[in-house]
Amino acid sequence: MSSALARLPYRGSSSKNEPTSFVLATSRLFASQPAYVTEQPPFLNAAAAVVTRLPPLRLLRALKGLERDAGRGKEEEEEGGKPAVRFGPRPLDLDVVFYGGLRGSFFESENGSESGREGEDGDGGDPAVAAAVAQGLELPHPRWRERAFVMAPACDLVGGAEAAEESAESERERFGSGLRLFGFPDDDGDGRGRGRAADQRQRRRRPSLRPPGLAFPLPSRGSAEAVSRSLCEAVQRWRELCCSSSRDSFSSSPSSSSSSSSSSSSRSPEADCRLSGEGGGASQCWPVLPLPHGLGGWRAQARRPRVMAVLNVTPDSFSDGGRLMMSKKATAATEGGVAASGAAGDASDADGADDDPPPDIPAVLAAAHLAVSLGADLLDVGGQSTRPGALRVPEALEARRVVPVVRALAADARLRALGIPISVDTFYASVAEAALAAGAHIINDVTGGKGDGSGAGGRMAAAVARGRGALILTHNRGGGGGGGGGGGGGGAGEAKGPGSSSSSSFDPSGGSANSDYGDSDGDVALGVAEELAEAVESAVAAGAAAAAEQATDEGRGGDSAAAPLPSPPLLLPWSLALDPGLGFSKTRGQNLSLLARTEALRGALPPQFRAMPVLVGASRKGFLGGSGGGEARAASEDGGGGGGGEVPSPLHPRDAATFASSAIAAAHGADLLRVHEVSRNREAAGVGASVRWSRAEEVS
Repeated sequence: MSSALARLPYRGSSSKNEPTSFVLATSRLFASQPAYVTEQPPFLNAAAAVVTRLPPLRLLRALKGLERDAGRGKEEEEEGGKPAVRFGPRPLDLDVVFYGGLRGSFFESENGSESGREGEDGDGGDPAVAAAVAQGLELPHPRWRERAFVMAPACDLVGGAEAAEESAESERERFGSGLRLFGFPDDDGDGRGRGRAADQRQRRRRPSLRPPGLAFPLPSRGSAEAVSRSLCEAVQRWRELCCSSSRDSFSSSPSSSSSSSSSSSSRSPEADCRLSGEGGGASQCWPVLPLPHGLGGWRAQARRPRVMAVLNVTPDSFSDGGRLMMSKKATAATEGGVAASGAAGDASDADGADDDPPPDIPAVLAAAHLAVSLGADLLDVGGQSTRPGALRVPEALEARRVVPVVRALAADARLRALGIPISVDTFYASVAEAALAAGAHIINDVTGGKGDGSGAGGRMAAAVARGRGALILTHNRGGGGGGGGGGGGGGAGEAKGPGSSSSSSFDPSGGSANSDYGDSDGDVALGVAEELAEAVESAVAAGAAAAAEQATDEGRGGDSAAAPLPSPPLLLPWSLALDPGLGFSKTRGQNLSLLARTEALRGALPPQFRAMPVLVGASRKGFLGGSGGGEARAASEDGGGGGGGEVPSPLHPRDAATFASSAIAAAHGADLLRVHEVSRNREAAGVGASVRWSRAEEVS
C-alpha cells in the first residue's frame, strides 16, 4: 500500500513531471478477518483522502495499474490464465469508495472515452487493466456499508467517531473536519469560525504526498462537502455496527493479549476513535502498526495499554545505568567475544569507546526474558542517557552499545516465537538505520525527529522509512537529544547543537523558557498537540520527498504490467506513534497535567491524527518525586529496582508514584506505557483501563 500511494501521483500522467494526484491524508492501518472467502490470511486495510485531476475511470485505471505493479494477476498468468477466485487472495486491492458527490455507474465508450467524454489515455498496454476498467465503476462503492474494513479506516480521516454523545454539534464537527481536510474553512456559512484553537488547527498545512514544489489545485467546495457528508455517514454507520451486539460479546484480535470482558460502547472516545473493533459487529477489525522482519501488523492499541520494558545498555542512565553492561574485568576476558561483536561501523575508534564497557549480552537476554514473563509487550533498548546534564554519546559509540543487543534480541527464538517487537531509543538516524537492519522494529526518537541536525526530522524519517519500521515521535523543544529522562521537572534550558561532541552536556528539560505555552493560551495540551502535529507533518513530508524522487527516477509515469517494483521509502502516519514528552520542556505542574490529559491532547490534534497510538513515559522521572513516591534519589545510591523487568523488589524510590502514574495514564487513554518495572505497572495499568472502560459504558 505504501508503494502504491507513493506512485499514485504519477499514474495516468503523460509526463513524470506532471503529477495527476496527491494524497492528503491516510487512516491508521487496520487488520481484519478475511471477508467472503475466509480461507486466506487476514486483510490489511487503510483509507486515503486523495485530490486528483483524473476523472473516475482514469483514476480506476491508475489504481488497477498499481495493483499490477504489486503483482496482482501474476499468479493467473503463471497458471495458464486460470481465473482467480473472486474475493480470493491478492497482494493489493484498490477501490474508489467516494468520488466527490458523483453517484451512478460509469463506463467507457467504444472509443475509450469516459461516460461520453473524450479520454486522454488508453488501457496502458495491459489487457488486464483494460478488462478491469471495462467492467465500469459504480459510485459510491456498492458494498462499502457492509464492510467494517472500509468504514473503520474512513472514520479516521475525520477524527474518528470520537463524540461521546450523538448530537448535532458532534456531527457538525465531523463535517467541518472533512472540509478542513480538503483545505476549506470550517464555518457556519456566515463566516463565523470555531474559535482561536480551531482556527490555528484549521490553518495548519496538511501532511500530504503532494510532490515538492507543486501548486496543486484544491477540489471544489461542493466536492469537498460531498465527501465530508459521505465520511460522516461512514462514522454513523460504524457506530451502529459497533453497538449492534450485546455488552458481553467482547472479541479481541488474534494478536491481542487483552482478556475477554464486557463490550465497550462505540459512542465513547476510546471505543469509536481508537479501539475500533473491540466490540459489537465490528469485532473483526482492529488497528495495527506495520512492523518489519516478519512481525506484520502489530496491535499497539488494545483494551489494556501495551507495556514497553526499558533495557538500558548505558553506564550512566538515571535509574539503572550499568546494570546490563560488562565490567572492565569481564570485558578484558572476552577479548572481543560475542558481547562486543557485531557493532555497526568502526565504533571502537570513537571517542571514549575504548574505555566504554560493552553490553553484557547474556544479562540483557535474561532481563528481556524476565520482562516478557512479567507481562512486557515490547522492549525498548537505550544506548545513551537522556537525564539532565548527561554527556552526549557519539553515534558510533551508541551503535556499539545498541546494535549487538538488537541483533541478539532479534535472534532469540523465544522472543521471536512470542512476536515481541524491539524498539530502539535513539535520535541518530545512522543508529536507527543500523538497528533496523539488525532486527529492530520501532525507533523511539525522544527529540521528535529534530535531534540529528536535520531540523525537520528528514534524516530520521528517511532512515525509518528505508528500514520499513515504525517511529515514535516525542514532544521535545530541546532539539538536541532530549533531556529530562531522570529529572524532568522544569522547562527546557540550554540545548546543545546536533554536532556537539561527547564532552558537551545537554539538558533540554532544564530552565523555564521552553516550558512557556503562551502561544497556545497557556494550554500545555494544545501546545504539545500542535507541535506533535508539526513533527508528524515533517516526517511524512520527508518520506514523501524521498518517495517522489525515487518514483520519478523510475520513469514509471503510465500504467504498467512490469514486474513488481521495490517500495519507495515512504513514511505514512499509520507507521507513527506520539509521545507527549513528559519530563521534556515542561514544568512539574505541566507534566502532571498532561499525565491525565491524553484525551484532551487527542482532541487538539488535527482530525486525521487523533486516532494515532499515544505512548506515555513517566516511569521514575523527577516530576514524580514528592508525589508520594519517596524522595527522588539516583538508583546508584540505593541500588533498588533494576530496569528491564528485574524482580520488582526492592522498589525504586519513585516506583510507587510510577504505579499511580500508570493507572492515571491508562484511565485517560494512553495506548503504551514505557516502564522500568513491569509487573506492578502492568497491574496498575489494568486498573486504570478498567476505570476508563467503565466510564465509557456509563456514557452509553
